Amino acid sequence: MRTPTLKPGCIFTASELRAVGLAATVMVVLGTIVIVGITLAFGHYNSLLHSGPKALTDGLAIGLLVLTQRRARCVLLLGAVYGLVMLMQIGLPYVAVIMVIAASLAAVAGWMAKRSGMFATAVIVAVVFELLAGFTAPVKILLATSDAREPVLWALWLGEWPLRIVGAVLGVVLARRMLRRTDVAMPSQAPSQVSLPTLAQPRATRSATFAGVVVCAIMIAGLVPMMLHSWLALAILAAAFVVYGLLAGLRMSLVRVLLAMVWGWATFALASYLWHRDVDRVIDLARTLVLRFLPMAIAAAVMVRCVRPVTFVRLLRRLRTPGVILLPLAAVARAIPRAQRQLHAALAECRGKSARSLPGMLLRHPIKTIRSTFVPLTLELTREFKQVHAKSGEAACRGPHSDLAKGLPL
Repeated sequence: MRTPTLKPGCIFTASELRAVGLAATVMVVLGTIVIVGITLAFGHYNSLLHSGPKALTDGLAIGLLVLTQRRARCVLLLGAVYGLVMLMQIGLPYVAVIMVIAASLAAVAGWMAKRSGMFATAVIVAVVFELLAGFTAPVKILLATSDAREPVLWALWLGEWPLRIVGAVLGVVLARRMLRRTDVAMPSQAPSQVSLPTLAQPRATRSATFAGVVVCAIMIAGLVPMMLHSWLALAILAAAFVVYGLLAGLRMSLVRVLLAMVWGWATFALASYLWHRDVDRVIDLARTLVLRFLPMAIAAAVMVRCVRPVTFVRLLRRLRTPGVILLPLAAVARAIPRAQRQLHAALAECRGKSARSLPGMLLRHPIKTIRSTFVPLTLELTREFKQVHAKSGEAACRGPHSDLAKGLPL
């Protein structure tokens, strides 16, 4: 691993860049676990269900970042990094734009409230960011529904607001408590004593070109179904993505995607039939769910199974992305496989002799599952925050061809 030679002249220091990478890791890793676990447990995606827990993870990340770096401007860079990760995850450009806007306004609010103390500043930044990040819901309502005047959809979005506020505040409170107790928890959390399982390696090429193809496929799967109204065109698109998944090497993963779609349809179909007593609605729901969401599920499965996270960083380097973006993204890319192994090890230890999956464990033993999965990851990331903050050597990076960008251990 090469140690980058940093040059002065950038607005962000090296410790701030690494802290932003850690904060983005908290938001990506813990947030993804929350959303995927709740979605699988309840059989469908509902932002009202996970808005509170997701706001808590975002508040935790922002709290750790602001309380250790003591500068709200770091949230601005965090929004750009997190938006870029979201773009590569779900392929929706408007989500990335909203994240950048939310982080920018949150940073301004934090700068205006800096005299009220760092804890109050962190709370204000987290709440403003969460409320503004929730404006992805109106965009989805306007783009993905035929009747944007449906009051239930807007009521569900407004119902998220108190959950987001409470979750963001609790996340900052948790961040302060974790920072105070990390030094005590370090001796019992030695990483060398943890036995981590070996995950299967991706079957596809590790080239940046293939990563670019995967990102384009994710964007097509996220945007094109919203623009098509012909069932024949949607069926052709879904069939094309099934072929894409097979060519990428998906076998059992493709079957799991189809089973997840069936489970989601069964949940929605049962609720729809019990309320409307209309079989035609159930059939139309199945057609909509499969044709509009199957491409997104297959594209996401290809990204997870066939591309190493660090390959996306190589792709961005080839696109001459500035070093201030590359270093935090590199931290996220290195942390995702490690967090995945630790999550599998924690689930195996929590599961014991039973064969329950993560959704079943969340439903049957929520407190035990959260302690076994989230607490170790959160403790380790908090210790890394403190280590970054304790380092006195601070330098800066500048431009896409700086020594920092060239020295990334990729």
